[in-house]
Amino acid sequence: WTWFSRFIRLSHSVNGEYVVCYTCGKIHGIKEVDAGHFITRSKDSVLFNENNCRPQCKKCNRFQQGRSYDFEIKLIDEIGREKVEQLKELARLPHHFEANGFEQIASIYRLKVKQLQQEYGVKLW
Repeated sequence: WTWFSRFIRLSHSVNGEYVVCYTCGKIHGIKEVDAGHFITRSKDSVLFNENNCRPQCKKCNRFQQGRSYDFEIKLIDEIGREKVEQLKELARLPHHFEANGFEQIASIYRLKVKQLQQEYGVKLW
């Protein structure tokens, strides 16, 4: 989860250092926000889906239950209603990770984070 979360925040950052909260629009330091989920992270089938996650401030993500209505409206505007509906369908499917599956996901996102850090010229983690 660590590397995926870092990737989501970095890939949606302004300059590798600052992030706009997806649901409230406030600007925060990249390390001060979460990778929030549109569909709860308890649904393994969409846990690591890049379309399902965006940077959110802790207030929106943790204390306002992710502001799912606002999240959905913005997501429809960004990726389209069809892809949002596909996410909802995918969330209904059972999915279980094997132990080495997490290692593979971590390796993929570790590399993506390192590439983005090079592009932005930042060393965050």
